[in-house]
Amino acid sequence: MNNSKIVIIGSGFIGSSLAKYLKDYFSVTTISKNPQLDWLKNENISHKICDILDYEKLSMEIQDASIVINSAVFRIPQILENNQKGYSVNVLGMENICKIVGENKRTKGLFNIGTVSVLGEKRIEGIIDEEAGYNPDKLEDRSRSYVITKILQENIIRFFDEINPDKFFGTLRVDSVIGENMHKNFVVNKFIDQALSGQNISIYKHSQDKMMAFTTISDICKVVKQLIELILSNPKFSNESENHILNLVYPKSYTITQIGNFVKESIVLHSEGKINPKVEIIDKGIPETKEKKLKELVYDLTKIQKILKINNFISPKTAIDEIIKLRLK
Repeated sequence: MNNSKIVIIGSGFIGSSLAKYLKDYFSVTTISKNPQLDWLKNENISHKICDILDYEKLSMEIQDASIVINSAVFRIPQILENNQKGYSVNVLGMENICKIVGENKRTKGLFNIGTVSVLGEKRIEGIIDEEAGYNPDKLEDRSRSYVITKILQENIIRFFDEINPDKFFGTLRVDSVIGENMHKNFVVNKFIDQALSGQNISIYKHSQDKMMAFTTISDICKVVKQLIELILSNPKFSNESENHILNLVYPKSYTITQIGNFVKESIVLHSEGKINPKVEIIDKGIPETKEKKLKELVYDLTKIQKILKINNFISPKTAIDEIIKLRLK
């Protein structure tokens, strides 16, 4: 095992999953203002209680880190209720982490878990790569304030990458992360829970054709491990800061209805027909999106494939299949 210390900020689904995976390869510590998740407590992973807005304490907790990973985020729907808190956590917290890493001689790099939503979702054509440009106005209204804070994060990180020639500062953009232990209110998890409990898979009419990009937690863990190894051996594997922003989503997007059908098909198959949920469309009287049929989003992963020599990514369908097989055992 490599004794390099990896500090993961944030104890949610992504941060905790990374900690569980990386502990077999590195010395791992998690930091959050919240307690460690129950399913991580028996993994013998050090956990520190600290708010990322507390600069002095955070500086002490990560002073001996080789690499820092930030997965802490104030997301939807919380940010809709408290925009100022969202700005504080997502933007000021990010600035704190970057300052500390920049000043700490031991730390070789920092990367943040971002989102491909910064590129927009509506009225976008062609293949989308990292240089597609920021498009917060091509999103649902409820997503805009959150995504703007993620755009600000990326620019803070890129600024620190530019002024720290011997360190790595980068962003790994993901979206709609699928995996065991995913958030209970995430659409994929809700569909699986509904079906396995004998209910119909309920899809709201106003969002049935919404296109979504997906990333599997397995791909995130695999890519993060390779990024850590690369940064430890060569923090500036590229002198261009734009090459430190990487998209990690499955190349093909899917509608919510397609995801519901994936869940149904997998449960029927692996229960040998004993469970056969219906997919029902529920009309809540909410107007449908102005675009009758949203165009499929296609993502170009050439950059991450070239840098990390990765050719295969797990599809949402395969990830859903694995989760259902596990839950049916």
